[in-house]
Amino acid sequence: MALAVVAAAFGILITNCLWSAHNAWVLINFPFGVDYGEGIVWQQMRNMLAGHAYGPLGIFPAIVYHYPPVYHLTVGAASAATGIDQLAMGRTVSTLSAFGTAGLIASLTVAIRPSANRLANAAGGLLAATLFLTTDPVSQWGPLMRVDMLSCLFTLAGLLLAIRAVRRSSLIGVSALCFVLAVYAKQTSIAAPMAAFIGLLLVRPRLAWALAGSSFIIGIVPLVALEWLTDGGFLRHLLAYNINRFVPDQIWALILPLRQHIIYIAFSISGAALLIGDLRKHWSRRANNLALASAISAIAYFGLKTLMLGMMLKSGASYNYLIEWFCAVAILVGIAGITAIEAIGALFRQPGAGQTRSILAPMAIMFGIAVQAYALPPHRLTMEAARSETIRASRIVRLIQASPKPVISDDMTLLIRAGRDVQWEPAIAAELGATGRYDQPGFVRLIDQRRFGLFITDGDRGPSSYNGRYNPPVADAITRDYPQTWKMGRFVIHAPAR
Repeated sequence: MALAVVAAAFGILITNCLWSAHNAWVLINFPFGVDYGEGIVWQQMRNMLAGHAYGPLGIFPAIVYHYPPVYHLTVGAASAATGIDQLAMGRTVSTLSAFGTAGLIASLTVAIRPSANRLANAAGGLLAATLFLTTDPVSQWGPLMRVDMLSCLFTLAGLLLAIRAVRRSSLIGVSALCFVLAVYAKQTSIAAPMAAFIGLLLVRPRLAWALAGSSFIIGIVPLVALEWLTDGGFLRHLLAYNINRFVPDQIWALILPLRQHIIYIAFSISGAALLIGDLRKHWSRRANNLALASAISAIAYFGLKTLMLGMMLKSGASYNYLIEWFCAVAILVGIAGITAIEAIGALFRQPGAGQTRSILAPMAIMFGIAVQAYALPPHRLTMEAARSETIRASRIVRLIQASPKPVISDDMTLLIRAGRDVQWEPAIAAELGATGRYDQPGFVRLIDQRRFGLFITDGDRGPSSYNGRYNPPVADAITRDYPQTWKMGRFVIHAPAR
């Protein structure tokens, strides 16, 4: 019975992983946008490669650079070296980073609380890795042309190296480099370096300060260079322009994925409890103690990422804010899994009444993981559906190509496929317009002058996605000056009256 439960858990997780890999392959071969942000990330990359990113914000064009350039430059260099389409390469980098992150999660799981049983270590690491890859945010977001997965790859590499530096201090510089790369891929990737610093500070204080100092020295050089190259535009875009309004209703975007993964979350708390028990037992012998440095870092990482979930309570936030948190969750569930698998293995080696009673909790963990993995919403993409969507999107591309004037589109990959540059991003213009940092009345005047050929929106006025991208004055102007509308798939085409 116990063996069947373990086999079921791994069977479901591995099957879900295979589906995730299949979905990634479909998306890599799909030439248009899946997520709103892919098009703007692609255009940002094009502008960075052309050497005119992080410039002043005008009325039109108006492009904000939400992130530092590591992901963009990585994708651009890989695309140029291989000749692979830039969007396909962006998704490839993200997919490879997702699987690489899963491998690091497996390594961290074993490094933080290893068992004497090698099979239990291998099984626990595999459990953590597959669990991570099949969580809903990762399976849906992982293959997209977004910065999150590459940032996770670097940040977990830094955490693993920082832990191993307790016994091999020469690794601390490489750990710092990984943390800096993570921050220069996504500037909010600060939880892991903070957790590593806390863990080292309580076990090897000099090593903690070496990590902090190395990170500062490695990080300040590109910051100064980017500020100089962009005439101060780099920090202006990341700090002054990259803003979002607080939206309490976004709490539902956080609650839903938490409810969907409630069993994983419960078992992650079990894993944290095991580590806290280790801390209480061995705290007096913490100096140079690798196990305690690892435990402290893991608990701090989970705690910091949990606090940072509040960032989802802002407009435009999506479940990508959960991805790195699920890294911490997966590690802790993997730690609980190692203990469970170790106990189940002991039953087979020495069967008996006492062992049978003690096996109930480990079996409950593995059974719960199997149930949770099976209950997650399935995502099944097909090449046939992708081809049908490609045909529909290609028709819109031809409309854009036929327009003698600039076109505004929610799916910005359509513009790039039509040979146009993305010159205005709806969502960030709405955010800046609402706070008075963007000349929204000036843009409304451009609409009234019918300076644009078409507006292509994902849906029509009313849903929160539309209202979050077009503030009422802009939406009113589109309705007034572009009254002709028709649907093409999920898109609504807005054209001026003839």
